[in-house]
Amino acid sequence: MTEHFFNFKLLVKFQRYAWRGLFLMLTSAMVLAMVGNPFAERLAWLGVLLALVATVAKVVILAEQFRRSRLYRHWLLAYTLLIILASIVLIRLLFS
Repeated sequence: MTEHFFNFKLLVKFQRYAWRGLFLMLTSAMVLAMVGNPFAERLAWLGVLLALVATVAKVVILAEQFRRSRLYRHWLLAYTLLIILASIVLIRLLFS
């Protein structure tokens, strides 16, 4: 049996910067909302979009780790998860 090793350095680095960016964006949106600035709502929506994009990017990075390790079942499951996530967002946008 062969062991499958993963290189998670890229994923950890991306996740660290994504969380910091999301925290700064949503904190600044909260401060702007407390002040009464109308730009706060747009900044909050951008924060939500950043969270969705970061989630998609993390799943893609993880899926490619599975593909490199020849774990094709997990690779397909990761991309199936992305399709489900995209369909939920599209259904929510279409029916709201």
